[in-house]
Amino acid sequence: MLNIAGKLRHKVDIYAREEYTDELGAKKFTYNKIKSVYASIAPIIGERVRVVKNDRIGGMNYTSTTIKFIMRIDAVRVAKDMYIMYRGQRYDVDYAIPIYKNMQYQEVYTQLKIENDNNLHEEFDFHREDL
Repeated sequence: MLNIAGKLRHKVDIYAREEYTDELGAKKFTYNKIKSVYASIAPIIGERVRVVKNDRIGGMNYTSTTIKFIMRIDAVRVAKDMYIMYRGQRYDVDYAIPIYKNMQYQEVYTQLKIENDNNLHEEFDFHREDL
């Protein structure tokens, strides 16, 4: 039997997509927090991609990292249209599978994407003499 309970030390928030009807009668979707649970967090794989626009140096960099969360199945049944918030970062759910050696827990695989603009630092490029 796996001893997973002691490793669930990170409190995360689970958000689910919910449908609502606006004042014009159109169906729209919003994400609402459904629960806070304790989970174990482990990075699985990551990659860094540089996007070049208009054949010039610069553009956007983004990092995509697969993160695995382990949490109790009874706490929440995770679906693909949910996401997890932890320390201000959003982790989009890819899929969730039960741990077959201990069916009380599930592994939730998520994507964390961080984007930044390479040209952003150029605005603040100054020398020490300018101060």
